[in-house]
Order: sequence, then C-alpha cells, then structure tokens
Amino acid sequence: MGVRILFSLDIDGTLEIGDPAGPITLTQVRELINRGCIVGSASDRVIAEQRT
Repeated sequence: MGVRILFSLDIDGTLEIGDPAGPITLTQVRELINRGCIVGSASDRVIAEQRT
C-alpha cells in the first residue's frame, strides 16, 4: 500500500456547511476521498452534530 495523505479539516470557517461558511465544498472533500485521501474533522463539535 502506498502513502496516503491525511486532511484534518475544521468545519466552521473552513467547510461550506460551517458557521460561518468556508471556501471548501463537500464536492471537494468527496474528491479527496475518491482519490484515496483520508479526510477527518478537527472540529470541536460532537459527532452527532457533525452528522446532521
């Protein structure tokens, strides 16, 4: 298995679904995942809030 890149993103001010909204779209996040990257959240939100 080759090297995989990890992205740890905050939600608020980073992702388009944040409060405030940020510049990174969910389409871009999905593209990273489709390319084999590992994408996670570095948010202070609890898991239940991140799933809604």
